Amino acid sequence: MRALLVRNRLTAEGEVIPLCQFSLALETETGLNDSYVFLVWPVTVVHRIDAASPLWQMSADQLRKEHFEIIVILEGNLESTGVTTQARIVVFSTKANKRKEK
Repeated sequence: MRALLVRNRLTAEGEVIPLCQFSLALETETGLNDSYVFLVWPVTVVHRIDAASPLWQMSADQLRKEHFEIIVILEGNLESTGVTTQARIVVFSTKANKRKEK
């Protein structure tokens, strides 16, 4: 399982670089940065906003105003056929902020 933050980046020179991708570290109940998820029961996956997070420098107010997307990708193999499958969900900043406010 992987997660990416996609947003525009402003350089020190004032140049805007569109659609920059930043990796988000994920945690599950089984451990830190564990990319293996056993989907027999529901699993909670979180991204902690700490000093290593690309969201660390943003205040709560900036997070509400910032335009970004979080893309979560789950990849796996079907044991019976060996076929690789991928599921992807995109959460836009406007949707993420509405979920926070509830």
